[in-house]
Amino acid sequence: MTDSSKSEFLNMQTIMDKFECQIIELNAFAEAGPNSEKNAQCFADSILKRLPEQMTEPSVNIYGAHRVALNFTPAGWNRVDLYFYVGKEKMDDVQINYTGNTNENDTVTIAEMEARAALRIPPSLDNIVEGVPIVTPITFIGGKAKVTTDSYPYLDYLRATLVKNPDLSAHIRGHVCCGPNFRISNARAKTVYKYLIKHGISKTRLSYKGYSNNEPVVWPEKTNDDRKSNRRVDIIFKKTTGGNEIIL
Repeated sequence: MTDSSKSEFLNMQTIMDKFECQIIELNAFAEAGPNSEKNAQCFADSILKRLPEQMTEPSVNIYGAHRVALNFTPAGWNRVDLYFYVGKEKMDDVQINYTGNTNENDTVTIAEMEARAALRIPPSLDNIVEGVPIVTPITFIGGKAKVTTDSYPYLDYLRATLVKNPDLSAHIRGHVCCGPNFRISNARAKTVYKYLIKHGISKTRLSYKGYSNNEPVVWPEKTNDDRKSNRRVDIIFKKTTGGNEIIL
C-alpha cells in the first residue's frame, strides 16, 4: 500500500470510529499481465484483513485486468476501490452537541434527536466527507419516481447546501430494494437531479445514476425496515476546484 493510500485508509478508519459505517463493495484491479487476477486478489486480501473484525464482509469483486466504467479517472490500476455507507454519528453519551438548525453550543438529548428524525428535520451537512455516500431521507411513492411530500424539506436543504458550497459537485445515486430495477433507480436519481436544476443549481455540478439493488445497506432483506433502508437516494460530494480527487 502506498503512503498516500495508507493516509486515506487512516482517514476512513477515523470516519468508521465516529460514524456507524458499513463497507458495501470492494473492487480489486491490477495492471494487465499473466498474474493480474492473482495480484488483484492479494490487494483485496490486504484490505480485508485491515477492516474491523465486527464489520460485515463486503461484496468482493476481483476484476484483475478487466476494466469497468468509473466516474473518475484512476491514477493507476494496481488499486482497490472501496464503497462504504456512512450512517448516523455514534452516540455514547446521553447528551450530544447538535449543529444543525440550532445554536452551535446547544445541547440536545438523544430522545430529542430521535424526535427530530421522526419529524424528518433534515440532518446537517456541515461536515461533508468527500467521496463518501451520504444517505438522504428522500422517499418515493411505491414503484414510482415521484417523491413524497415530506421529502421536499430535504430537497430544499440539499439545494441550499450546494448554494452555500459552490466548490462542491454532487453525484446523485438511486437505489431500490427487493430485486433488480435499474429503470426505477435511475428515474429516482433523475428526479432529484431535475429538482436541483429547476431550483438554480447548474447541471455542470450534478450527475446521476441508478444502481438498482446492487449496493444494499442491509443484506439480506428480512424485514420491511431492511427494505426501506435499501430504497434510498444517496449523494457523493466532491470538490470541483483545487487539489486532486481521491477515491478509496
